[in-house]
This record gives sequence, structure tokens and C-alpha cells, in this order.
Amino acid sequence: MRVDHLRSIDLNLLVVLATLLEERSTTRAAQRLGLTQSATSRALGRLRDLFGDPLFVRGPRGLVATVRAETLAPRVRLALDSASDVLEPLTFDPATARRQFVLGMADLAEAWLMPRLIAAVQVVAPAVDLISFGDARPLEEGLNSGRYDLVVIPNVGESASMRRQALLLEDFVCLLRAEHPALSLPWTLKRFAALGHVLVAPRGTAGGIIDKVLADSGTSRRVVARVGTFGAAPEVVAATDLVTTLPRSLAVAAAARLGLVMREPPLPVPGFTLFQCWLERVHGDPGHGWLRELVHRIANDEASRREASGRMAKPGLKAPARMAKPGLKAPARMAKPGLKTSARMAKPKRVRTSDRG
Repeated sequence: MRVDHLRSIDLNLLVVLATLLEERSTTRAAQRLGLTQSATSRALGRLRDLFGDPLFVRGPRGLVATVRAETLAPRVRLALDSASDVLEPLTFDPATARRQFVLGMADLAEAWLMPRLIAAVQVVAPAVDLISFGDARPLEEGLNSGRYDLVVIPNVGESASMRRQALLLEDFVCLLRAEHPALSLPWTLKRFAALGHVLVAPRGTAGGIIDKVLADSGTSRRVVARVGTFGAAPEVVAATDLVTTLPRSLAVAAAARLGLVMREPPLPVPGFTLFQCWLERVHGDPGHGWLRELVHRIANDEASRREASGRMAKPGLKAPARMAKPGLKAPARMAKPGLKTSARMAKPKRVRTSDRG
């Protein structure tokens, strides 16, 4: 595209030319342009010098365009329309937009967020498609490479090239099958540690946040099984006498689906904050902004639902010591003498993204 020669040209002259072509009168063109008639006449003189043609001659009913001017007319209108489109603010109408968004999500977020997000998009933006990938590869790396439009991950740090917004504060809860022998006994730290555990380890690594807090308390557990997804752990628990510790949002859904029983961990376990993250370069895109607002609204709805149930939902709020889920048995929590029962954390501690229960 040749643009260097435009530096010496006043492109406002094209606006004057287009108006003269429509009005065929310097007086009426001046009125429309908000100029004096003499200024409009001077602009016409500059146009004649620029194109090397009179452009307009006098006729019995006003100005008459020359052949050169008539030839220029459609091209001038096209140029001005294109310039107007360039300067028009970007808009996004979800009802008519045809677009695809690619999201990267930790599987613990994908399980509860994607069903709600897809359902909402189908109602308000029927031609918008969503694609979600789990964390088989580092999500932050995928965001920076342009693979993802948006990522939802826990405990992400700040970055100059990336924006983030807190969505939800998650805590942990234990799951056991309804007939588990441990449910008829005091739920103590010693008994919890002695059980066989299922660890969710998407990358296959050993150890998780539960192992860390147990080590800090001077004890340990035996991880009998490691699975790659949060969806698999409750299925294992339903068929065995093992226990697993999951983010509460996933545990509530799994308990309702499989008839499992939830117990609070018998010692304080730090939670984590889920963030949605996006690159600075897409921040001003109205379509991207619409998607972020929708995700944030869904997270707020989930937080409100948890608050109504008496559970922690947002950073800075304390979680009560007990969950309540209609239709589920909630055995009374029994504390080991000498141990303080946890009132849940008031502020989430930073843990590694790869940490799992």
C-alpha cells in the first residue's frame, strides 16, 4: 500500500469534493461543511491543483462536474466510507455475532463453569462457538502464545502483559461413600490420615496440598491411587473405602450424583482463588469484553448461591465449618481433643497451580 505520498495531502479536501459532488453549489456545500463560501472556494482551487482538472464548471443551474470529477465520485465516496468504518468504534452484538472463542481451563474450573457458560451463550449468542481445553499444557503459556482467548486458572501471579480478575474462592471438602466404616466413628485427624486416599494429579506428580498440611502437622497419609482428572476421583471413592479431598464445587456435584457423603477436613486446609486471565492486547475488544463479563456474572451467581448456603464464596469471606446440601447426609463434625476445629481461612494462601488434593 502506497501511503508516503499522502503525507503532503490534506485529506479533508476529499470531504469538500464529495460535498460539492452532491450539492453542485459552493454556497450549499459551505453550509453543510460549516465553512465560509470563500473557504470552500479556496478548497476547490486546491482540489483543481491536486487533480490537474477544473472538476466543476458553471452551468445554467449551478456547478457541472467534469468527466474527471464524475470518474472520481464513486472512488471518493468509497474512500470516505472506508475511513468512516476505520474510525467507527468497535461493537459486538451477541445476538448476531458469528465468532469462536477458545478457552483454557483448569479441569476443576471447567467442570462447573463450562456447562453454565455454554447454556448462557446458547440463549444470548446462538452463533458464538466455545472451545475449551484442559491443562494438559501450561495454560499461561497457551495464553501468551495466542492459543487461548481466555484462561481460568487458580492462583495466577500478576504480569505486565496479562490482566486478571478474581472469580471465586474455593475451599476443600472430603468425600467418602455413604457406607464407609469411618462415618460411624469420630472424624479425627489420626483417622483421616490412616485412610487410603485418592489424589488428583493431572500431570502425574506426587503430593498435593493435603500432603503439605499433613506434613506441617507432623503426620502423613498413604495415597493408594492417583488419577488424572477430578471427575475420576469420586468414581473411585464410590466403589472403594478410599477418601478423596476435592474443591467444594466439584465435591458437591459429585456427592449429589453418586450418593457420596461430604466431611470437612479435620485440619485447616488453605483454599485458592480462581482467576480469569487475558492478554492486554485483547482488553479493548468488545467481543472479548462481553465474554469476560459473562464469565464473571456466572461466577458471581455461583458465589451468591454458596453464600446463601452459608459457605465461603468470595476472597476475604470466612467459610463456616459446615456445608449443607439438600438431600445429602451431613454427619456432625467431631474434633479430636486438643485440636482446634478450623473456621476456614479468611484469606487464601498462595499454592502452586499444580497442587491437588
